[in-house]
Amino acid sequence: VVFAPFHEDRHPDHGNCGRLTEEAFFSAGIRKYRSEPDLPSHKPKHLYFYMVNGFHPPDFVVDVTNFMDKK
Repeated sequence: VVFAPFHEDRHPDHGNCGRLTEEAFFSAGIRKYRSEPDLPSHKPKHLYFYMVNGFHPPDFVVDVTNFMDKK
């Protein structure tokens, strides 16, 4: 599972990080596209984006109520 900032963000670094992560997520599964040829390709199963600034309707929500005090 990979998490990245949502690409629509008021801070350009957050948006760019999301776009770079999305590209890396795709490229990781290409067998002939590796910086380390001795390592096998790896395709993560899920890529999820999270909001840093702003708001967009979520696809799903994880209840973290029990962990808020630790944060």
